[in-house]
Amino acid sequence: MFSREVNILIIDNNSPFVLPLLRSFSGYRNIHLDVLLCSDRKPQLFSYSRYLRKIYQISVLNKDNFEEVVAETVRKSNADLVIPTMEWISELLYLNRALLEKVVKIHPVPEPATLEITGNKWNLNQWLEKNDFPHAVTARIYNNWSGGYPVLIKPVRGIGGEGIKQINNSDELKSAIGGYDIGDDGYFLQEYLQGYDIDLSLFAINGKILFHTIHRGIIFRPLIYSKGIEFIKNSDFFTLNETIIHKLNFTGIANLDFRYDNERKEYVLIDFNARYWSSVQGSRAMGVNFPLLATAFSLGIPFEYPDYRTGHYYFTTTAFKTLLKNLFSNRRYPINLRDTQLKYIYKDPLPEFIYLIQQFFKPIRHLIQGS
Repeated sequence: MFSREVNILIIDNNSPFVLPLLRSFSGYRNIHLDVLLCSDRKPQLFSYSRYLRKIYQISVLNKDNFEEVVAETVRKSNADLVIPTMEWISELLYLNRALLEKVVKIHPVPEPATLEITGNKWNLNQWLEKNDFPHAVTARIYNNWSGGYPVLIKPVRGIGGEGIKQINNSDELKSAIGGYDIGDDGYFLQEYLQGYDIDLSLFAINGKILFHTIHRGIIFRPLIYSKGIEFIKNSDFFTLNETIIHKLNFTGIANLDFRYDNERKEYVLIDFNARYWSSVQGSRAMGVNFPLLATAFSLGIPFEYPDYRTGHYYFTTTAFKTLLKNLFSNRRYPINLRDTQLKYIYKDPLPEFIYLIQQFFKPIRHLIQGS
């Protein structure tokens, strides 16, 4: 697919999404990857990846210096394409695209008005209700909660389940709300839907999904994404997503988190992540390499829109545990080593090796600092 040299500049703020993004290009020697890191902190573990060529770091990147800094970094890295990792970076790329597209291709990103809907969980639920899509019962934290329990207190923005609290009764709710300012619009209440998680990952242009994968969780932990997932086909679920994406006229990549509501027998969109996601390597294992295909699309390189196969995918620790269970238990769990994160760590082991070293010395460091 890539017969010529391609330089890619990833713009990030020390998020957890850079390493899986870098590893998506493994095996393509003509692709060279640099990162523009807007953070005053030490780069995260992605800095040890063998697929990373160089990091350009700046403490602050905002609307005032964005166009100048990105254009200068594009010149230094000789970048052909810019890829954002976070929604706010996508918004700045969109706002500065007229000038930047004179010197570099930009990964397709949504309009700022769309990001204001999808990136804010409260706004998203209100939009779903207004447009007659399945939605959850919600309320501001300073309103009386008339729904059932458990109920969730959620930040309007956040990743990976951070900041979400499950409340089991009215006394717990009164106690929890006491920690927030009256009128605080940064958090809201949302009913807890009894059911299961199911996600759709996609790449769309002007409201049309060009390729996608669907997966559901198989390893269950409260209020956090599953570390074991099963890729499935579900035409009804896909049709609902097609309608939502068309209504939004969405452009770019996204991972949509749904909850199947056992009581109402419907899929409810809970979170809309208009960025790359942690399980992107799982989609690749099933035949859809989102970053690679989005890069080809952005650079005008022809390719066939892929379908995906069904199967299971496991993250690192869960993969180890599942393999051990298969060795010492009579029950056999479905797992293939090629369909785990271990496959990609084997080819790029240093980030995880450094992480293990850091975890080993962390208690010693705390002991020294406390003495």
